[in-house]
Amino acid sequence: MSKLWSPHQVYSKISLWLDGNDPNGNNSHGLPDEGLAYDSWKDKSRNKVSFSAYPFSQFNNPEFVIEQIAELSVSGGAGYDNSSSTAGKHFDIELAPVSPSAGSGKVFVSYTVVSGAVTQVTSISGNHGYKVGDTLLEVVDQNSGGTNCVYTVAKLHKKGAIVSGGQNGNGLLDSLESEVLSRPLGSYLRVVFAANIRARGMNGVSFIGLDDTSGDRDVYFCEDQSVANKVGIGVKYRGSTGQLHTFMSQFDENVPHIVSVTLDADGFKVHLDGVSIFTPVPYPDPVLPQSTYRWTIFNNVNTNPHVTLKSAGMLHEMLAFNQPLSDEDSNALYGYLSQKYHIPLNSFARYYEATAYANSLFSGANKLSPRRPVQVVKMYLDFCDNVYGQTSFGQSGRSNCTASGAAGSECYNTRHTCQDLTNYRLSTNGKKTYTFTSEVGDTLTGQLPNAHPCLMKVTSAPVEIKPTKGVSVRGSINIQLRDFLSTGSDSDPYAATRNIIALENGTFFQKLVQRNPHYINRPIEIYDGYIDYAGYVQIYDGKKEYIIDSMQLSKDTCSIKCKDPMSLADELKAKVPAPSFFSLADNIPVAGTHSHIDLRYDGLPIDKAVAADVLKVTDYFGANDATGFIRINDEIMGYTVHSDSNHCAIDISSRAQWGTLQPEDIHEGDTDDDGEDQAGDTVQKCLVYGEYDGSGAAQTINDVAYQLLVNEAGVPAKAVNNETGGVYSWNDEKQAWLQSYRLDVIFSEPKEVNKQLSQLGTMVGVNFFYDDATSQIVMKAETPELNTDNIVTITDDLIIEDSMKISISEKERVSRVYYYYNMRNHTGDRDKPKNFRNLYIAVDSDGELDVEYGKQSSKTIFGYGVTDTSTATSVSQRILSRFKNTPKTIEFSIDASFNTLQTGDHFYLNTKEITDFNGIPQTAEFQVLSVQFDAKKTLFKIKAKQFRFTTINTAGIAADNVGAFSTGGGTGTEIVPYTGVRASNSFMADENHITLQLVEGGTGFTAGQTIEFTPNEAQYGAAANTRNLAITYTLTGSTIASIASVSSNVAALGQPTTAHSGYVQGDELVGTSSSGSGLRVRVTKSAKMSGGQESYSVA
Repeated sequence: MSKLWSPHQVYSKISLWLDGNDPNGNNSHGLPDEGLAYDSWKDKSRNKVSFSAYPFSQFNNPEFVIEQIAELSVSGGAGYDNSSSTAGKHFDIELAPVSPSAGSGKVFVSYTVVSGAVTQVTSISGNHGYKVGDTLLEVVDQNSGGTNCVYTVAKLHKKGAIVSGGQNGNGLLDSLESEVLSRPLGSYLRVVFAANIRARGMNGVSFIGLDDTSGDRDVYFCEDQSVANKVGIGVKYRGSTGQLHTFMSQFDENVPHIVSVTLDADGFKVHLDGVSIFTPVPYPDPVLPQSTYRWTIFNNVNTNPHVTLKSAGMLHEMLAFNQPLSDEDSNALYGYLSQKYHIPLNSFARYYEATAYANSLFSGANKLSPRRPVQVVKMYLDFCDNVYGQTSFGQSGRSNCTASGAAGSECYNTRHTCQDLTNYRLSTNGKKTYTFTSEVGDTLTGQLPNAHPCLMKVTSAPVEIKPTKGVSVRGSINIQLRDFLSTGSDSDPYAATRNIIALENGTFFQKLVQRNPHYINRPIEIYDGYIDYAGYVQIYDGKKEYIIDSMQLSKDTCSIKCKDPMSLADELKAKVPAPSFFSLADNIPVAGTHSHIDLRYDGLPIDKAVAADVLKVTDYFGANDATGFIRINDEIMGYTVHSDSNHCAIDISSRAQWGTLQPEDIHEGDTDDDGEDQAGDTVQKCLVYGEYDGSGAAQTINDVAYQLLVNEAGVPAKAVNNETGGVYSWNDEKQAWLQSYRLDVIFSEPKEVNKQLSQLGTMVGVNFFYDDATSQIVMKAETPELNTDNIVTITDDLIIEDSMKISISEKERVSRVYYYYNMRNHTGDRDKPKNFRNLYIAVDSDGELDVEYGKQSSKTIFGYGVTDTSTATSVSQRILSRFKNTPKTIEFSIDASFNTLQTGDHFYLNTKEITDFNGIPQTAEFQVLSVQFDAKKTLFKIKAKQFRFTTINTAGIAADNVGAFSTGGGTGTEIVPYTGVRASNSFMADENHITLQLVEGGTGFTAGQTIEFTPNEAQYGAAANTRNLAITYTLTGSTIASIASVSSNVAALGQPTTAHSGYVQGDELVGTSSSGSGLRVRVTKSAKMSGGQESYSVA
């Protein structure tokens, strides 16, 4: 895939950038703890504007949250109000966890009620500390003596934010203010932010503001309203004559939105979720503060920070621009925020298309001639958040260091030098950034703070996909840095008090390594970038993220070896299941279930009266009454934890599970014991996904792999996207290709995680590899690329001359696939055919004939986690289809100006080196196996393998036995496909599904009116009733605030409408009623299934 768009593409136009996922400005490597009271926010723009909160000792501070409840399921209860006075809508209802362990932080929700029961939670406020499955109840019961609704956390999203009014409800709230700035704002300002604003009923209090500290040219970006449960989306400012202009439209509170406000010589523009909500009005010349001013967040403009005139809600991200963006970048900005914070945009399609991909990497600096390449390394090491010897009354987020050494004897804020380990903490930031650059003189002065120009060389061994092997070859980076003398002022926070001459006492890296011995697995970033015409560094499109493996200092050179995060699953300690320290305290009889099986830990008996012993048992096997499976010798058994005042043990609840032999069979012929499991035998807890017989809820590869990598191997969760949407979504890949491939597997013997994952990936035809450009572990099915629009074509014009190498991979040809599945005994051999009940064989019989290849070439898969025939069949056929013809492997180089291909991408190759029967260059499809950047030559080295399936057929799903198009036996056309039975009975996809995007809400409308839209069919000269639309809508006053539905769309089990056939994508319509006018809407037209769902595609 191409590089995703980010604000770095328009960095020179950004005057302020506050990122909720990166509040400390260190690329999210150091984040505050969830729910931490937070008193600053780092500006990521070049201006580095400083923000702070009012002092802790007097007032509250905003909270930081990152993992939040995205979805609550409800058991609706009874007795809730859905009378006409509420219209079934309830706002700002406070929930609390059922038990403190279920979460911390209040949650405010809005929901709808139908027939006295809560049916849906429509919005959720900022929250933290919850996990899937936690339950919540209303703090104040909202029903009238009925049954309480129970709210259960169904889904979490990672979306950082600063929250006002989180723990503190609607009482004294929180705010952040910038330093007072004296930088003129000029005549153009655009502010774009993603937020969830809550109402407090305090009319006119700003959510975000510009406070003119030397005049009255304040600007309000959204504000509270006097109407209950409503907030104002818009802007308030003064014009050149001093007149105050207010443009605020009321919307429901506590709903996430993306807001854009532009002030320039033409007046103002306000967009909500990508769509204008105001008709342009001739109020030109908004006058912005030009002398001194400050930004305010949650705090009313022109109000002292300790006053209670504050707003509530959460702010995810905010960007201010001092120059206009192109339409393409503006659309991409909406897509970036929508994707990042899971905020839906308006239905107008072009904004979704613009989650787009950058069209101008490095701001074009990679295409200059001559180029000016530069390399940068950023290393993030642990750094204590305390200030030496300072305490702040134990408050979270503030210094609490009790060390009392004399001036000059301070620590270096590292754990190794800490003098108060009890209070050593990394909860606010916890990281210090060390920056090293190419030795390019003073070119980078002022652009990269505290950068040291000592980077000598960066070499790499790239990640490489190994088709059908499951897990790729891991990547690595080697960095060489020249040692130097330094005052240490940028790395020693107390340099000024030390009675030493830093330049005469050791080198920079000597001191760095001594102070920071705990560097293994800490993050490090390598940037390959360029310097543009204006002298600015353009590096962010070339960022690669790794973790540190080792650091050595020798002969004035510091060598750092780095590895990709998947390597964490290679370590000997990263085994699954975790090796057990438990063993039997007594013998177990040969058969039957048994209660109160006593245990030993590390050879010592578990004592039920010792709390530490009890904790060992419950930490490993689970809390009292928890169930699972254990392995003792060659038998898998079911167990239940028995932990109370009388016991700290496990009960054996079942024997001979997962196909293991009956106990008497295991010990048959054993003369050394009585057929019993012996005291001292290891009790190994098993890790289980699915069921032995393939029953129950399905476990799919994406969920199993996430558990193995993140929960078992310790791979950072941010490196895996197992949610819907976003970069390299595992869930999307599953939905497209792997939905029906279930896994049923038990891990009973500790083995390296990556070995287990490699085998599982092979079973279902999946490759796992690390993409260093996006810092994501990719899960990619070995399947065709259906969207050919994403496939680029590489020609000889792009390939560096004489760099092409082609090899015929004869060993990789496959003429038959042996797929063993349905394993008998899950403690038996995983690679022996006799331990499997079933075998599926896929054969290319023609390829084995003497007239073709003349020999067998087989691939064997032992699917010990697969029980169903359909998975074995499908995976085998995919492998055979791809590799039945001998694939070609190619290597070539392309110039750095063509920075498009990434590992795993498909591309077309058209080169004179590959021809058809007549010697004419033949276009072939390839998949990138690896990409390596040569910084010295500024080129990419590509390794790829031919990717071809013998046939690829695509189709839409329709009803059975129904003709449609004339070519399929029906009389329909592409324009009017539905005829005969299909037009009046069941079907699955209707191309005439209409949605309407609200452009302007008009005025004068009342509830339930019939609205006529123009232009109509008469103006088009079309047949009558071919452009009919009937809509339902909601009102704010006499203005239409939203369109709920287009009721003439097809409903479930209904029939396709022909009334929409006259519309086309993008039509703009004007609507009027008997009293209302000025309604403007835009048409989106697409194929939908009978229930309104997206239509399926089949390959």
